[in-house]
Amino acid sequence: MDKQTIYQIQEETKKVLPEIFGENMLFGFICGGFSKGYANEDHDIDTFICVKESVSREVEKKYLDWYFDIHKRFGIKADYDYPGEVVVLERLLLTIEIVKSLKLTLKIDEVRIKKAIIWTDMITSYTAAECGSDLKLLYQIKEEYKHYPQQWKEEVLALITPEEREEWKDKSHLLIMERFMKYPKYDGKGLEKIYGQII
Repeated sequence: MDKQTIYQIQEETKKVLPEIFGENMLFGFICGGFSKGYANEDHDIDTFICVKESVSREVEKKYLDWYFDIHKRFGIKADYDYPGEVVVLERLLLTIEIVKSLKLTLKIDEVRIKKAIIWTDMITSYTAAECGSDLKLLYQIKEEYKHYPQQWKEEVLALITPEEREEWKDKSHLLIMERFMKYPKYDGKGLEKIYGQII
């Protein structure tokens, strides 16, 4: 996918998220391939939105309608199970706090630990289309948690065989964790049944 198209998607996201979530949104951003500039049609647009309070069904529907529509317009494969993260600030902070005392194992049994890892990684990775009323808060969280991905890489490397460690030591934490760690199954919301016909 060309850089101009990725830029268009970033700019639309930056404009539309505040329109959908209004004053309730503290910050939002794109992460993953569409923030790093290497996305293609098989990458969905990974969005993260932090809000003050739970959103209404009407707001949720507006967001989902836009999410699936932008994927359709740009010919991108949407993620039906995880169409973005919309998280209340209090829950976000309580969840990512888990990583501060977390000692990784190669098998994660609890969904809340999986979420803590995923949300921390999303926030501390490269982000684009940052928007909202409190970007300072986003940058504070980024700064506080930025060292955890490297720490996770070192912890996983210490848990695998010397041969595997030698082979994987120069890979990113994401690739290493994807290869060696097992997470609990976490079902989506069945959105495919609602939105599958319009994609």
